[in-house]
Amino acid sequence: MQGRMLRILSFSFLWLLGIGAADASAFQLGAETRPADARVENARKQTPDPAAELQTKQIVEHLKLQAGNVVADIGAGTGTFSYSLAQAVGPTGKLLAEEIDQELLDYIAEWAKEEKINNIQTVLGEFDDPKLPTREVDLAFMHNVLHHVEHRALFLKALATYMKPTGRIVIIDSDQEQPNATHSEEPEFQYSKEQVKQWMADAGFRPVEEFPELLDRKFFFIFARR
Repeated sequence: MQGRMLRILSFSFLWLLGIGAADASAFQLGAETRPADARVENARKQTPDPAAELQTKQIVEHLKLQAGNVVADIGAGTGTFSYSLAQAVGPTGKLLAEEIDQELLDYIAEWAKEEKINNIQTVLGEFDDPKLPTREVDLAFMHNVLHHVEHRALFLKALATYMKPTGRIVIIDSDQEQPNATHSEEPEFQYSKEQVKQWMADAGFRPVEEFPELLDRKFFFIFARR
């Protein structure tokens, strides 16, 4: 498979256990081993873990979102973070749940309708371009997603074109410099913090905040324009 990998964020209890998107979705670079509808059905059967939900909210609190913001949840999967992000921007804001898998977007749309959440819009992206419907995005959020992207520098440059001049990009992913890092034996999923900083610099962004102690075996960067 060329371009960005299909990816799915597992439900929060898997995330709490440290199982990243690649582990939970049963994907390998170049081959899909599990159809989207099966992943969606599996998500429906999961029971959210309160402790994991709390940590999700803590992450969102660090983003300092404001009412009326436009946020893009890149690689939204089954919407693990979408509810908290949508809640943070309020009814005057908008949450763009982006995925390259229509089955996942249908799941999020169905869930949002059932929960009467009216500020979530699903977006069908492409491998190397999220295809967001606006270039006025206040914050783009990527959790356990970038390591699934094949052409990472290209994708981040495309993402940058949708951001406001004051827009920020959040990247949370496995820290390969930590002992027992996830994907330590899968080089295709690995990249360093210095690499992501360089890719973001090439896209016109610099790191403005880092939270090294918040997450186990993950880095958490917020980038803004240079």
